[in-house]
Amino acid sequence: MDDSVDIYLTSVWKYEDAGVERVLAELRKQTPQGQFEFEPEAGWFKATCPASKVADVQAHFRTIHTEIERDLQTQDGAKVIASLLQTLVVHALSLLTSIIYVQIPLDSKWLKVPSPGELPAQSNTEKKAIIDYQCPVRFDNYNYTQVWKRVKEETPDAITIHTFLSAQDMATISESSGVFIQCDSTDRLAYLGGPSKQSLSQASTMLDNMFRRYAHTMPPPKHLLHAETEGIHHVDVRYMAHVNEAMLTSTILDPGHFPGNKMNTMFEAIFSKAVCLRICIFDPFKRTEVSFFGPRVKPLFHDQAHKSPSWLKDEEYAPKALGVTAPSELPSTNEPDKSQTPPKDSEANGWEKQLDLLSLESKDLEKMAEATNGRPALKPASLAPPPENGKYGYQMRLLWEFVNNPVPGPKTDASKSSKLITTLDDDNRENTLIDIGTDETTPSVAKSVEDGSRQGDQPLIDLPVQALSVGKSSSGFSSTLSRKLCRQIKLLTADLPYCRGRVQMHAALGRIYMMDANPSGLATNGPGERASGWAPTDIVTRLDTVCVSPGSVMFTKALSIFANDIENVVGTGTSNPLWTFKEKRVIYEFKCQRFSFTSDGVPRAHNPFVVEIDGTRPGAFTYNMRRLEDARPPIWVHCIRRHWDVRIAVMYSPTEKLEKMYGDFAQGLLRSMVVPPGPIGPGTGPRFQVGYDYREMSATTGPRFCTKILNARVRHVGRHVSRDGESFLDVSWNRHMKLETKPDNSDSRMGILRATAAADDPVHGVFGSWYEASVLSVRAEEAFRENETLGVGGAAAWTSSAMQESMSRAMFEPALDLVEKMDGVGVLIDNGQGDTMWTPPANQMNMALVPASGRFW
Repeated sequence: MDDSVDIYLTSVWKYEDAGVERVLAELRKQTPQGQFEFEPEAGWFKATCPASKVADVQAHFRTIHTEIERDLQTQDGAKVIASLLQTLVVHALSLLTSIIYVQIPLDSKWLKVPSPGELPAQSNTEKKAIIDYQCPVRFDNYNYTQVWKRVKEETPDAITIHTFLSAQDMATISESSGVFIQCDSTDRLAYLGGPSKQSLSQASTMLDNMFRRYAHTMPPPKHLLHAETEGIHHVDVRYMAHVNEAMLTSTILDPGHFPGNKMNTMFEAIFSKAVCLRICIFDPFKRTEVSFFGPRVKPLFHDQAHKSPSWLKDEEYAPKALGVTAPSELPSTNEPDKSQTPPKDSEANGWEKQLDLLSLESKDLEKMAEATNGRPALKPASLAPPPENGKYGYQMRLLWEFVNNPVPGPKTDASKSSKLITTLDDDNRENTLIDIGTDETTPSVAKSVEDGSRQGDQPLIDLPVQALSVGKSSSGFSSTLSRKLCRQIKLLTADLPYCRGRVQMHAALGRIYMMDANPSGLATNGPGERASGWAPTDIVTRLDTVCVSPGSVMFTKALSIFANDIENVVGTGTSNPLWTFKEKRVIYEFKCQRFSFTSDGVPRAHNPFVVEIDGTRPGAFTYNMRRLEDARPPIWVHCIRRHWDVRIAVMYSPTEKLEKMYGDFAQGLLRSMVVPPGPIGPGTGPRFQVGYDYREMSATTGPRFCTKILNARVRHVGRHVSRDGESFLDVSWNRHMKLETKPDNSDSRMGILRATAAADDPVHGVFGSWYEASVLSVRAEEAFRENETLGVGGAAAWTSSAMQESMSRAMFEPALDLVEKMDGVGVLIDNGQGDTMWTPPANQMNMALVPASGRFW
């Protein structure tokens, strides 16, 4: 079998976009079995072809350029050739005499004249002078010495060793390697002295690792296209409102990211100026490319809609008493997890014993926590209020009130949301299902939950079963896209093997909204008309240049409010599912921010951070911290045939630094947290309370500060594993929490933050719960654990090469496969903003040419 090889083809010319497309088309025509792509950064064509075809491909490449140059053999073409010759001559003279070059303008459809800076540089045979640095005399006492000079030779004069290496870290490296380290007077050279070459090599390697971490250059944000084809195509940039209005009316925004009026402002921006990318498809009958308006598909499910996922059926929130943070003894791996088994009758002594936990001494709390893993089958309302005397009397009273007097959520006014199905809330016993329309393609909905329950097993939504994958190209996954993703992820993770902390990498499913697009570049043709889209290389280059800031591009991870959508994508309940349920977790997530104050009382906001409290196992609650936003740029993958997109994110959080700054605050949240037992399913919602000090504190050194909780949520994460065991699919059911602050009468210095499940507000497009999904690599999750215990100057065992070939592919390839199956996810949702928000009008000339929408479903 003839093996494939990679070759690179280039010429002295620079290419216009039309020239690139012409060369690629001719190469693919002459060698159909090869794969060709143009890399604009390098200016060359990459060809992957059988080894026996290399000579033919090179000959075809020369022939193509000969034909292009022959097309230029006109009066204007002669000027082009003369311009190129003059460029080459002047470039040669400039190398010899340093003459300043003035480029001759050129107007050509295919090619353009390169500037001298873009021509191959003259090889410099003169060797750079080598400076032989010597260690000071005091290092003569050591058997072996070495001068570490990377800072001196590779960085500007303003950079010193102490820029990236503290005195404590240098002492750690010296102690672990057994090498004496001393800097010179400029702090740009390091002198090493040790007993053996091995010790010097170890110390030098540790210094190299610290330098690599510091010298890493972060790549810019990157846009990539998933076209599901290797063939030639063009791309439209079009208002979402003109592609498919369901992409706007089904949009769900995170109320934690857009509190208050920011939610309405963001909806206005999305409806009025959000654009997306869509592929132009070749019409064989019209023999031209036409624009793709869609996809427009029916819902994925036809059974009764529900919000709580199937993997949380009959599950309960693990209770937590005040002060309990960890069990005295964790269950062995050979014994079943007690938190997953129902309580025995002998242990079900009522909620009084749970309340009594608050009055016990701390040394007895851990023993009682293990004995109350399950929730007692007792009605809290039948209990008498506990007395307020005792050490924890006031907390006992608060907890009793919290359990027996939950804050009722507001009822939805059906008259204000006539087209909503979003009032179906598992936590509201008085739900009313509202007709979402009279269109033939819109399902009919029962009048109320009570009517639906009287009908027995009759489904609430009567729809035919819809195929999951719509319009998939026969070419499948693009190998070109795979190589680009691997290369970009390698750049993002190049420094992480040398970083100590928490490393995360996932491919999130969601939708990309691009804002502030220039209207002159948007497509205005109607369905069926000839398209005039952008070349993929051209539009990606423009996006990588101008569409990189948070204000110009937004990504929402909220997929649906219905568990049915996610269960259909995952394949729950089928005989041969693509993903198998593995485990569940309950995460209490707090978004926090610290404010410091100057001597004049002026506040300064620090970067927000997140405290995650894992409340899966009773008596074993733990916390972790991470950054809210990482400086690493994301990779946006536009799925130009699909309803959803993919964003690949690599995140790094310096846990030691966060612990040093906010550890006391996070530990206080964990100790003071109280969670009453309760079912996770329909009829109730998560409830908890924490105590925290929100006053201005005086640090031993530095300004006064205070730390505030901005918002909170409860994430029910269901982890699924793929058939091959290489990938994880984390499906998160997020519950937004309503926060209420009250003073703590038992401690005037503390406040109590009480959290209850937030209700839906369909009028303003706010939802109290929604689903998110992301794909992770199993091997990457295991490899990243090494970074959490990495020593100073150490390097993790995993490398960027391994990441590129195995871990990265196990993440983004399943994510892109999922996107191709979930066009119908979320189409039943109506955020209620379609009738209130302004959308850009369609081109009046094309309005009459748009047929009935049913022809494009």
